[in-house]
Amino acid sequence: MDVKPRIVLRPLDNELERMVALHLQPLLDELEMPLKVWRNIQALALPLIKSRLRIDKPYLQQEQEKVSRICDLVMKSIQFDWTYEAGWPVDVYVRRYLYERNRKVFRSGRHPQRSAPRLAPAHQPTNALAIRPHRAASSNLQAFLSQKLSLNSSRVIETLREHGLCDETSLRALVSLGRDEIERFVDKHSSCWDLSKTGEFLLAHALSTYPV
Repeated sequence: MDVKPRIVLRPLDNELERMVALHLQPLLDELEMPLKVWRNIQALALPLIKSRLRIDKPYLQQEQEKVSRICDLVMKSIQFDWTYEAGWPVDVYVRRYLYERNRKVFRSGRHPQRSAPRLAPAHQPTNALAIRPHRAASSNLQAFLSQKLSLNSSRVIETLREHGLCDETSLRALVSLGRDEIERFVDKHSSCWDLSKTGEFLLAHALSTYPV
């Protein structure tokens, strides 16, 4: 009797986003994938990403048909014991590459869109937002962000409010900014909240997906 190959279903987008911030070994554990296969994915996907995508743009601004095509081409080239729906481990790599690539560009100050965003008169510029460093409360925030839960922007925002780490006016202004500005803001102020790099990424993601 023929045995049908195992199919690993594609997680929801918020789970894929969470995987972007994982260190390599925890990521491989979630993918149930040996390092050698992950390295093969990197080697095959990177030239396709550079030739077919706008690497100066974040993942959400990419043409999803092109991303799907890259996933399909890479997974067809790899021998593996089971099948990943829609080649989703490649999707994770695309997200990780674009996130890290654009993060480095923003930190270096070389990004062509680094000028200040146009804000409505009621909004404050990011350097005027009231960020309140508080070690005990920051530890609670970091512990919350470290939990292996589906990202829930409402819960993250509520945690900031509960522990008094940011006032309401500043929160409203912050979530109104685009993702690039939010990432720069969190990167600049993460030391005030004692955030790890993973916590920093998760916080930026939650703020940028919170409904305005």
